[in-house]
Amino acid sequence: MPKSERASPAEIITDMVISRLEQGVRPWTKPWACGASQRPLRACGTPYTGINCLYLWAMAEQNGFHSRYWMTYKQAQQLGAQVRKGEKSSLAIFYKQYDVEPKEDSDDDDGKRRVMRAYHVFNACQIDDLPEKYTATEIVVQQPEYEQREALEAMFNSWPLQVRHAGTQAYYSPSADIIQLPNREKFFTYPDYAATRVHESVHATGHKDRLNRQFGKRFGDKAYQFEELVAESASFFMSGELGLPDTVMEGHVAYIGHWLEILRNDKTALFTAAARGEEAVNWLKANASGRAAAQIAA
Repeated sequence: MPKSERASPAEIITDMVISRLEQGVRPWTKPWACGASQRPLRACGTPYTGINCLYLWAMAEQNGFHSRYWMTYKQAQQLGAQVRKGEKSSLAIFYKQYDVEPKEDSDDDDGKRRVMRAYHVFNACQIDDLPEKYTATEIVVQQPEYEQREALEAMFNSWPLQVRHAGTQAYYSPSADIIQLPNREKFFTYPDYAATRVHESVHATGHKDRLNRQFGKRFGDKAYQFEELVAESASFFMSGELGLPDTVMEGHVAYIGHWLEILRNDKTALFTAAARGEEAVNWLKANASGRAAAQIAA
């Protein structure tokens, strides 16, 4: 295939997600035990963010990898290890910024261009002779439920978001700027309540006086479904850090068709959604205080 016809990193990643959605499978899930900050990790221990986090979660789940660590071929060699023959790499994304001449007829052109670049990484499960910390199965000590509940309630109460408990529906109303949730006892478990509250709180971060998410001009009448992609990714990031279940969103299957349409029409939509999801998580962290902030530090 000529170089000009090669699939871009965005196309490769999005096509994998589309394939999983077409099978009726949620493409990303946490393949590790719930606990604090269960994101994939670089060789140095730094957590991946955004699309890298979602994609490497998906690749770990798809391939049965239990390690959170990912590294390049060279990084494995520097650790005295060796990628096993025949193992296939996964993609990780970064952006390189260039200075260019600003366009004279544009007030929005700041003379900066960001170009997507990809590099190849392997999971620690694909590598021999790594130090034990990279391959050891993590033992996560689960908080007693009452302690987890106390910490989560403190975090929720620290967010400057208005919440009303009543009825049987869970949603965020942008016009009223209020989160509507059923009473806690209506949920099967408290973690189910907490995960739902996180999901709706992510929606609330998009209010015009907060992060002001406006996708209508780009995604047309599918703005609502795109916002669900943002909330989906942000909720996964938060659930990994808080030890919450990642399967609480009602009507997930109903959204798959909408998501497929968005992803097929724009191979960068998922990347944008993941980036906006990270912004939402960071807003919630920044607006938690004291003990609550400590509970969600990545």
